[in-house]
Amino acid sequence: LLEEAETISGSSLEDTPKARKLCDSVRLFDQLLANGEADRALACIRSVLTECSDGTHLKLKLCRALLACGRHDELFKTCTDLQAKKDLSEQFKSEVEHMLAKALTHKGKIVEAITRFRELLRKDPDNAEYQSDCKKLKAMYAKLQEGDQLLSKTNFSQARSLYTEALDMDPTNDGFTATILSRRAETFHKQREEVSSCTESLNKAEKEVEQAQKELELAKMRLERAQQRLKDSRASNERVLKSFRQDECPTSDAPDPTSPYFETKSKDFVGKWAIFKAIDDSCNALDRDSFCVRALVCRARCYVLIEEFSEAILDYERALASPQVNENPLAVNSICIKEELRVAQQKQNSAKIDHYQALGLRQGGSNVTADDIKKAYRKLAIKYHPDKLGHLGGEARERMERKFKQITEANAILSNPTERRMYDIKNTSYSRSSGRYNDYAYFGSSYRPSHHNPYAGGGYPFNSSRSSFFNHDDDDEYDSM
Repeated sequence: LLEEAETISGSSLEDTPKARKLCDSVRLFDQLLANGEADRALACIRSVLTECSDGTHLKLKLCRALLACGRHDELFKTCTDLQAKKDLSEQFKSEVEHMLAKALTHKGKIVEAITRFRELLRKDPDNAEYQSDCKKLKAMYAKLQEGDQLLSKTNFSQARSLYTEALDMDPTNDGFTATILSRRAETFHKQREEVSSCTESLNKAEKEVEQAQKELELAKMRLERAQQRLKDSRASNERVLKSFRQDECPTSDAPDPTSPYFETKSKDFVGKWAIFKAIDDSCNALDRDSFCVRALVCRARCYVLIEEFSEAILDYERALASPQVNENPLAVNSICIKEELRVAQQKQNSAKIDHYQALGLRQGGSNVTADDIKKAYRKLAIKYHPDKLGHLGGEARERMERKFKQITEANAILSNPTERRMYDIKNTSYSRSSGRYNDYAYFGSSYRPSHHNPYAGGGYPFNSSRSSFFNHDDDDEYDSM
C-alpha cells in the first residue's frame, strides 16, 4: 500500500499527508469488506479513486466491492477496462479474469462464463475455487439444456420440474434465476396455447362434421331429384322415340339432299328422314310462296345440320331480304336470323370441300384413279340429272340442278389429266372465306343462281323461261319466329 501511495503522490510517505490518508482509507476498505459491509466498502473505495483514478490495484479492489454488492454490469465493464491495460502481472490478470467470469455468471451468460473458467483452469488446473465454480456452472447449464429439450417436445410438466430444480442450484445468481423463471413461465404459456389450440381444432372439426352432414343431406336430396329426372327423361325419351318411329316416313320424292362427302358420316345421324321431310315440305312451301320466311329459316336450319352451309346461307339471306323482314324486323326476329347466318358463315369458313369430295371421293389426290372418278360421276349424275327431276317442285329441282352443276364442274376438271394435274399441284379448294355462296364461283364464273342477289333478277340456269324467285305476287304474313 505504501508503494501504491508513493506512486500516486510522487513523494515519500512521511512527507505526504495525502499518501498517509490514502493508506488509512485502503485499510478501512479491507476491514469493511471483511466484515460484510459491502456498500460502505464500495463508497470508501470510490472516494479513494476520486483522489487517484489511475490506480490499477485500487480498481481491482473496486471490482471486489462491486462483486460483493451485486453490481455485475458495472463489474463487467470495469474488468473489461482492466483487461485492456498493459504490463499487468499474470496473477493480476487471472484475478481480473476470475472477476469477469463471475460477472458473466451473474448476468446469466453461462456458456461464456464456462469458457472463461476453462481458460483459467488451463492456466491454473489445481485451483480449487476455479474447479468448484466451473463444475457448478456446468451442472446449471446441463439442467437448463435438459429442460429446454423437454419444452421443445411439449413435455411441460417435466420441463417445469427441471427448471424448479435449477432455481435451487444458485439462488443468489439473479441472471440465471431470471433465465430459469422466464423458461418456466414459457411452459405455462405454451401449455395454455396448446390447450386452446386443441379446443379450437375440436370446435372446428365439429363444425366441419356438421357442415358435411348438411351437405350430405343436400347431396342425397339432389341425388333423389336427379334420379327422378333421369327416370322421367327416360320415360319421355321412350315416348318421343316411339312416336318418332311411328311417324317415320323414309320415302321421299326428292333424292337425298345430303352432299356425297356427308353421306358416309351421316349413317348414324339421328332422325335423318325427318330432316329430309322438313326440307321437302319447306321446298313445297316455297314453291307456293317464295317469300315464306318460316320455310326459308326451317330449311336453312336443316341444311346446317347436314353441313350444307352454302345452301343455308342462301336461305338466310333470302329470309332477310323478304318483304316481311324489311317491313317489320322486330316481329320476324331478324336479329335471330342474322345471328344464325353469322354462325353458318363461320362454319362454312372452317369447312373446305374440294373436287374429290364433291364427287364423294374422300381419298383425293393420286390415290384416286380415272375409273373411280368416272364411276362416282355416273352415280351422282343419274341421281341429280335434271331429266330425272321433272316431277319435283321448282325449289327442290333448282337445288338438285345446282348439285348437278357442281359435280359436272368437278368431273370436267378431274377427268382431264392435264387440268387434274394442275389442280393437284395448286391444291385448289372451295373458297369459303367471303361469307357469300362462293361455291358457285369455284365451279365456274358463268353460273349464278337467280336468288343469289334477290334484287338482281336473272334467269333460271336450266330453264330460261322460269322467272326469279322473287317475282311472286302472293305473300303470306310471317309474324313470328
